[in-house]
Amino acid sequence: MPKVFLFAFLLVTLVVFLACGSDSNSPDVEGDRLTATPAGPPTAAEQAYLDDVEGAAMLIGEKFAQFGELMGRVYATRGALFEALEEAGAGTAFDAGLAAMEALDPPERFRDDHALGLDGLRDFQRVDREVGQAVVDNDLVAFALANVQLGRLSVVNPLQHSSTFCLARFNDSPNLCERPDFSSSGEYGERLYSIMIRIETDVGPAVGAGQLPALNDEEILEILNAVAANALKILEQSGEDVRALDPPDGFEADHDRLVRYLGDLLEIATKWQQAVEGGDLAAASVQTQRPAGSVLHGRW
Repeated sequence: MPKVFLFAFLLVTLVVFLACGSDSNSPDVEGDRLTATPAGPPTAAEQAYLDDVEGAAMLIGEKFAQFGELMGRVYATRGALFEALEEAGAGTAFDAGLAAMEALDPPERFRDDHALGLDGLRDFQRVDREVGQAVVDNDLVAFALANVQLGRLSVVNPLQHSSTFCLARFNDSPNLCERPDFSSSGEYGERLYSIMIRIETDVGPAVGAGQLPALNDEEILEILNAVAANALKILEQSGEDVRALDPPDGFEADHDRLVRYLGDLLEIATKWQQAVEGGDLAAASVQTQRPAGSVLHGRW
């Protein structure tokens, strides 16, 4: 399957739109939940804790680097692929990292972050068990759908954390830890950011769900049929929610561009879903490569 361009740059665009940079003292937004970022540089003891968090994250990263290398190989049969994944420990990628995090005693400043991090890792582990079971069952469709859920968690979890903790926990993807400064956009900016996060978490992974190279066309369509309707529903609701916002002074033109952009996305996603439901994989692929770029021609 070709690379998906449909939902590229959404959160990057919003970071630029809502602020001319990031502020480490800004609140972190995930839905309606706010997690305050601790102020000031870490003490020596706090930095030692963050180093241990980074070490736990590296244990997970090493496993995924191994899986990535295996997935990039060419196998004579699908069974050989599953055998290699099973031997590498598919379904256990988060175990060592979670155990390392559970052994840590966080300083007071990062206790909330630590508790959220443990909850997030347990969510990752639960879904990863489904990945492992799919490997045992030689079920590439279930494998792909479980990886969609991992993709969603990989966006949701960083957004729950303070920037400082996030950079340690997700040290291989610092872009996930970027935070807008809502000082100029206020409640409008916070609400808009939450809406765009919803698209990034619930729509983006769905569109890319059928990109595993070993899938045949029937399996790709089965996967996309499992995710397309909900993705379209989320995008439709998100567009309505953005249109209902009242932008503050100075944001009107950019807001209008964003509304048009989301309208373009909805048109593309609607045709994508129709192609998927009609069993036309070629037409679905064409839609995911269409640019919905009106927003990119503005000053963002």
